[in-house]
Amino acid sequence: MSVVHLRDPLVPTALQCCVAINAGGVPRFWATIYDLTDLSALAEGSRRRTLAGIDAFYVRVEVMYGADVLDRLLVTLDIDSVSHALEAFLLREQNLAAFEQRGVGGRWHAASRFVLSTLRNIAAARGLLQEIGSLRQRLQDLERRIGRLEFPPAPHERTIRALPAAVLQDLYEIFDPRSERNPFRSEVERFRNFTLFHVLLHCGLRAGEALLLPVDCVRSQHDPNLVRDRHWITVRNMFDDGTETDRRALAPSLKNTYALRQIPVTDRVAALIRDFTSMFRRPSSDTEALFVSNRGRPLSQRMLELVMARANAALSRTAHDLLVDQRGNKQAKFTAHDLRRHPSKRAVQARSSRGR
Repeated sequence: MSVVHLRDPLVPTALQCCVAINAGGVPRFWATIYDLTDLSALAEGSRRRTLAGIDAFYVRVEVMYGADVLDRLLVTLDIDSVSHALEAFLLREQNLAAFEQRGVGGRWHAASRFVLSTLRNIAAARGLLQEIGSLRQRLQDLERRIGRLEFPPAPHERTIRALPAAVLQDLYEIFDPRSERNPFRSEVERFRNFTLFHVLLHCGLRAGEALLLPVDCVRSQHDPNLVRDRHWITVRNMFDDGTETDRRALAPSLKNTYALRQIPVTDRVAALIRDFTSMFRRPSSDTEALFVSNRGRPLSQRMLELVMARANAALSRTAHDLLVDQRGNKQAKFTAHDLRRHPSKRAVQARSSRGR
């Protein structure tokens, strides 16, 4: 009873996705249909979390009615039994949230939306929504009951994510390949991480987006109005075209379809990427990914987190104290996601103007 990702070479590429399975390893029927129809535009991480919530509801129904019964309740439009199961599931989620001191989270929303969408589709496929007004009314009553049962999440303090300017200045020095404070051993690693740091910071990319960039990600075109070249990066999943398979255990992904976009880059960042590609990127015959490991394989999310953790450990005491003061947490640390927000353009530009 879990969510797995199908990656076997025997599975067609179009079907290599997250799947909720029962105790016997068989995919849950209506959950799989819902994933392929309603969740197809979501990123892998979002699909996995949503399916995990739906799988938790399947488990709760099994406790109440028996193994593998939810699919039958849905296909027979047994709205009373499904409604009672939803109420029991919400009660359990509320108890867990109170014990763990958190809000009633996404598992409840994932389960309730899955149930309502599936019931509507089954009823519509049978023509019942038009022919039997009572069924439509029962569906509407179920939606209203679910709406009344929902509770807003527990309030939480908003965390300031932008890095203080002094912390960012410290990071510029740490990632500088020629800095004595740079914690990375080889020249290849230093220039790779230096380039990765600039791409995350100046292009505003998410970590997963940066790990999906191909070697030739920078495009240029002469602008006659500016009398100079303009550069941009097209953010996309380089593995979607099927020419190469992403074999990372936890493959990065775009957040959603809106993540496909073009981002202008400065002359400095464009030159940095090209210099890194031509002079420092470890040769690889296995991948066209821009950022690769010491073995020439696409850099993993885990390795990126280790890079940021080592840089975080190299922060000066002053910079670390600033993070602690800003976030009110003695264990405060910066992550790759923090680099998406500039604390002040003046501080960034002042530091960026310095040579490599």
